[in-house]
Amino acid sequence: MDRRRVALATSAALPSLTPDDRLVVDALADLGIVGEAAIWSDTSVDWSAFDLVVLRSTWDYHRRPEAFEQWTSDVATRTTLLNPLAAVRWNADKRYLADVAAAGLPIVPTVWLGPDDATDVPRQLMERGWSDAIVKPRISATAHRLHRISARDPDTAIRLAEDAIAGHGALLQPFVPSVAEAGELSLVFLGDTFGHAVRKVPRSGEFRVQHDYGGHEEAAAAGPAELELARRSLALSPAPTLYARVDLVHDAAGDAQVMELELIEPALFFLLGPASARLMAERIRDWPLP
Repeated sequence: MDRRRVALATSAALPSLTPDDRLVVDALADLGIVGEAAIWSDTSVDWSAFDLVVLRSTWDYHRRPEAFEQWTSDVATRTTLLNPLAAVRWNADKRYLADVAAAGLPIVPTVWLGPDDATDVPRQLMERGWSDAIVKPRISATAHRLHRISARDPDTAIRLAEDAIAGHGALLQPFVPSVAEAGELSLVFLGDTFGHAVRKVPRSGEFRVQHDYGGHEEAAAAGPAELELARRSLALSPAPTLYARVDLVHDAAGDAQVMELELIEPALFFLLGPASARLMAERIRDWPLP
């Protein structure tokens, strides 16, 4: 029986983890492994008491990115952090999408916005023919400060771009109609093994797929081309990963594009793929320790 002790790092708002991640705790228990929730920002936690610290529902990290960066760096010196620190640092800033594009993989077309670029957004929209667009922070989660903007209202576009840019810069992308019509396809991987796929669907009249905005998930299937794109994207991670979620959307021609590669704290939707919870527990059991 493996006696390793595992922390599933969460946020103060979710001290008992999500229902999805509680399935992992149960699966770990079946393997004789203790898995327990621990709040990442709780300074009383002795992280060195755990053999592994697995990032899960740390869903407030984007509001305190410097503190989270310091915490992950500290934990990585005390125990085994998963996903590994190199992957976390690479993935924390959405600039990683430039690496995906540089590898020849299709992403949603992106313009990178710096601190002084908000007033240039109307011109960018006009030159690219983007009548509707999305602007979102480079460090963000759960659609925080994500805005839909229109070339027809340049003043509002500038104001919303300023909000998204504040702090660490932003991304400007064309609005992808298929997101509002069919949602996003999320592929879940445990190690290099594909676990399951779900479709994140927005409520009627909305484009954001998160629960906060009325979205929901449903079981889905991924085709060979989508799986290949997801695998090639995941292969760009600077370190092997315990878990990953690759979010894809489809352009007007129906071809898949990478929307996000989630390596820090993605929801993994185990309630829609319970076998994947068991697989994650097995990957935790088999992860090599120093």
